This record gives sequence, C-alpha cells and structure tokens, in this order.
Amino acid sequence: MRYINLLAVVMSVVLVIFEPGCMKCSEKAGEKIVEQSIKQATGGKAKVDVGSVDISALPENLRYPNAVAKGKFEITNEDGRGINWNFETTDPAGQVVEFYKNALSSWKRSATSETPEVTTMIFGSPDEKEMVVVAVGKEEGGKTTLNLTHIKK
Repeated sequence: MRYINLLAVVMSVVLVIFEPGCMKCSEKAGEKIVEQSIKQATGGKAKVDVGSVDISALPENLRYPNAVAKGKFEITNEDGRGINWNFETTDPAGQVVEFYKNALSSWKRSATSETPEVTTMIFGSPDEKEMVVVAVGKEEGGKTTLNLTHIKK
C-alpha cells in the first residue's frame, strides 16, 4: 500500500511541476516550493530540477532516443525512491509507446489508458520491487511529450 501511496504522490506532483504555466515561473523558486510541498506530503526528501536535467539515474533501457529532458523530480522516503522525468521529442507518439512496450516486455503491464491525447502504461518488474509509469502525449506543433516515472522499493 505504501508503494501505491508513493506513486500517487509522484504522479500528483507531476501535474503541478510540469504545468506549462509553472515552467514559466522562476525555475529555482518553483523548484524549492515543490520540494517543500513534497517533503510535507511524504515526510521524505525531494529534489526538483527544471532546465538542465541529469538523467544518469534513469536505467539505460528506459532512455528514449531522440528525447530531450525538460524536468525531473525525485522523492526518497522510507518506502523507496521515485524519480519522474519529463521529456520532449519530435518522434510520433505511437513510436514512443511502442518503444516502451518493447523495452518493458518482460515486465507485467498492470494498466493501460489510451485517449486521443495521451497513452499511459504502468509496468511492474518481475520481482515486484520496481514500477514504471509511462505517459506519452501529443502536443500541437508535432511534438510528443514523455513523462516517465521510475519507482524502486
């Protein structure tokens, strides 16, 4: 249950951090506000980066080629560690979805949601110690957004 709570907090903060209006805020001030909100909500540590984003903690098999990292936040508490990355690519959304279906084919896909705007998939590792949430969205102007959350117990 705590695993689900960590996922819920991570996904809720995604909506706040990467809201287009928020990206226009002062990056450092916005990062600190979100970090404090996460800390209060989870009791854990939080780290938020917008702009120059380090993807070194992202497993190689989850790195989508041709994607540019736009933001990242991380939550660590007694339940585990969750990191969320926001990427952008000019590749079609369907191509990005297929990449993750293949990259995580040995994992259990526990949920899929598809609308004309976004496809969301949730995968669990065979040992049930990791979860990956992939959300691929279409934007005007031919861009595709990729929101990737990796959680480890």
